Amino acid sequence: MKKRNPKSAITGLIGHLSLKTSVEKKASLELTSLLTRTNLESGTEPNRPNPFSFEKSDLFQSDTISDSQKKAIQKIEEARKKKNPDTQFKVFRREVSLRDPLISQSVSDWSAGSKVDETVGPFKNKDGRQFWFDFLPIGAFTALYKQGITSPVLLFQERKSSGKASIKAREATRKLHQYNLGQGGVWINARLFSPNAPEGAFTGLSIKSGLIKMSHPTKTVNKKITLPANAKIEVELKLEQQEVKDINKKSPYGKAAAAMVLNLPATLDFNISGNTASISAIGRASWDLMGQKIGFSWQKNQSLSYHPLLKRILIPFQGSAKALNLQQNESDFNFLSNKALIENTGWLLPITQLDLLQPTFPEGTGQLYVRTGPGLVNSWAGLQGSGFNLSQTHLLAGPGQLLLVDFSVSNAHASQELELWKTEDQLVPSKVQLTFPQSGPLIYLSHANGNELLIRFCNTDFQVDRPVKVDGTPPLLQSRHSLLILSATPENRLVYLFDDNLIADTAEIENQDPYIPEQMALAMSNALFKVTQPNGCLLFGELDENFSKVSEGFLFLSFGLLAYIPTLPDPYAANLGLVRRQFREGENQPGGAGATLQGWLIGRTAWSAGDAGDQVTVSFHFSPLEQLFGGISLDQPEEEPGTNPATPGPANFSSIPGESAFVGSNFSDLENPGSRLSAMRFSGNLEQSNVIGSNDNTRLASSTSSTAPIRIPDYGSQWDKESSRYRRDVFALLDVSTNADLFGISFDLLNRREFQVDTERDPATGEIFYSFFSLQVQGLDVVSAGENVRAFTVPQISWEPVINLTPPLPPPDDPISGDPAAGFNYYPNDGGPTRIANNSEDKVVLAPLPLTDFLLEKRKNEENFKAFSFFTLPFGMKAAALLTENYRYNNVNREGG
Repeated sequence: MKKRNPKSAITGLIGHLSLKTSVEKKASLELTSLLTRTNLESGTEPNRPNPFSFEKSDLFQSDTISDSQKKAIQKIEEARKKKNPDTQFKVFRREVSLRDPLISQSVSDWSAGSKVDETVGPFKNKDGRQFWFDFLPIGAFTALYKQGITSPVLLFQERKSSGKASIKAREATRKLHQYNLGQGGVWINARLFSPNAPEGAFTGLSIKSGLIKMSHPTKTVNKKITLPANAKIEVELKLEQQEVKDINKKSPYGKAAAAMVLNLPATLDFNISGNTASISAIGRASWDLMGQKIGFSWQKNQSLSYHPLLKRILIPFQGSAKALNLQQNESDFNFLSNKALIENTGWLLPITQLDLLQPTFPEGTGQLYVRTGPGLVNSWAGLQGSGFNLSQTHLLAGPGQLLLVDFSVSNAHASQELELWKTEDQLVPSKVQLTFPQSGPLIYLSHANGNELLIRFCNTDFQVDRPVKVDGTPPLLQSRHSLLILSATPENRLVYLFDDNLIADTAEIENQDPYIPEQMALAMSNALFKVTQPNGCLLFGELDENFSKVSEGFLFLSFGLLAYIPTLPDPYAANLGLVRRQFREGENQPGGAGATLQGWLIGRTAWSAGDAGDQVTVSFHFSPLEQLFGGISLDQPEEEPGTNPATPGPANFSSIPGESAFVGSNFSDLENPGSRLSAMRFSGNLEQSNVIGSNDNTRLASSTSSTAPIRIPDYGSQWDKESSRYRRDVFALLDVSTNADLFGISFDLLNRREFQVDTERDPATGEIFYSFFSLQVQGLDVVSAGENVRAFTVPQISWEPVINLTPPLPPPDDPISGDPAAGFNYYPNDGGPTRIANNSEDKVVLAPLPLTDFLLEKRKNEENFKAFSFFTLPFGMKAAALLTENYRYNNVNREGG
């Protein structure tokens, strides 16, 4: 069995929770305790819903986890290692307040229809969503197989007993080819009831007791208890109806479910012959719902079926009423009224994709089911216009929970407006208009614990004032068939709105095929992003009591990222360097100009109520496709023929060949590639270079007797070779205003392999984890680790021409090789820019003033902080300096300056 990394699983579950209230912090202690007893290693089942695209952005990187959550994760890890308990639970983190197989964010295939022992929550995540953690106990079941059927036909629990007499009794019953079942659960292969049920699916029932009789004795085949293919099985079950817990009679929501009186079947008898199960007897059932009592009785000789829309096994029943007449509306949120003829009734059993190695317990004994024709009308708080005329209503009643579904309903005259934010200086509030002209499902849930949930698809029209394009206008935001979820709980009211194909929706709205997405530019404080129009939209928030104002919320928009252009806040000069390669024309980039999608730029608008208007913040975050900025290659371009490298001295200085001046340097104990320049160790060690020692002076002095002059080493080439990795730039920007005193920044990675998005797939779950390109966006600032960002300015010294007043003697009398010629000597340049690099991994804004403040603050407060500078000195000299609190020179520890 493939295993997960427990730490990775725990981090994914709780890493980005935002625990602010005392209630949340207290509940987190219970959550921590339960996670120490939860199976997080084995299995391939997901323990949370599929992530949204923005969850892969740098907003959710591991380095953004709060210190409190890091401690909680560590505490759980240590407790699991110390206690080493037997796993008692599986866990699933849902994102809505109620559970049902029709709601993908509430259960997974393996947890639907399974018993929840403990629920902890809600907890608020950093993005505004609320999470509930369901802990499902793991049971010990006996699996019974039949030859010719791959999956077990039954999983059951024998009656518990102790002592020698009980052992003899169990052996006696097995000789009679039967099993006595005790209180617990039974799982039945769903395909025995309906051949169109999903493969590997089971339907479960909670029981008080039961009996399994077999026509043939069992045999152990490949460690499995197996019956021959022609064996017949008789099953008699006394069912145990699920107990309703946490009834909240004070809540204004969930009243219908709390007041409902429900009696599910108490017995079930069925036979298994071949690969089919047939029912021989089922007990009666009834409900008292919204002022109407209906009795249910089993219809013999009616075939069972799997209902793919409801995701349940349907057992036909006969209802005592011909029409559903809802006489009492018992909700302050959802309003269901009128009456409709009953078309079908039955008993529904949920299905589960069961883990046979660690099976969970069944949730209960199913739900009673009524399907009606047209007639019922449904509306909800905040909806304007007439309600929805339901065409075919599916009503499911289970212990403590009522589910209403219509899979095809529309209302062109209904609408709902949600105000989003309104700042103090904003005349018209930002809002979203919801309409419902398209046919689609409507799902409503009511629970006795005081929660209600409504799901509907809608069209949206956002009228917001941010984020804005470079021209100051917001992007157009319209959608078709967006998912709307409204939740009413005793604590608050929530809204979820989601759409991930806005570009396709725009094509439909404008009736264009093919449709070319609009391109636009978004300006940050220090960057310009070329993007497509938004393609994804995600809204989470808390609603007021009237379900009309999002008092606190988050709006995420995903833009297709085409190109990144670094800028500075004030006037600047730029060398975009390798960044220009985003705009190269090529086979895959028609017309160039950044036509290839590099990744996603996630825009987040967050707001909450303030003293004078709402407090609104906008931030952006990178989210990768496979490789962010994949269009940029970091390989240096080939030099043009005939070009020479820049020389650090007079025009004829570095053209003189010679041996390396650094051959004798010892780099055996260098800590990393970024800790070295020439003979200096930026880890804190400095060693003398053997470029010119005392013996070299003797050698040079004696060279006068040589017939040919000894040429000096080519210091310029050696400097270029040893310092090139610190002087290369992906891009460089120089402020030319007076605000930053001609300071700028340059950017490069010491390890250029980091200039990509690395992906790693979890072998058990298949989930992809990302490590991101070293640029990130925090708020409206592009940032990176300090080690990637250098302070950048003009040369410190201007290398002006000099005059050599003492011309060298002609060979062989000239004692010093390399002495410049007499007269004017010119330098080809001023030696290149001044750079100050550093070793910090903390994030810094790519702008000169934040960077200089960063360097000063780190130098003052962090003992292990190191900066190193490359600068020029007079007369063609170049220098490097290490700035650190402590360093080592010639094996002696010394204090830095």
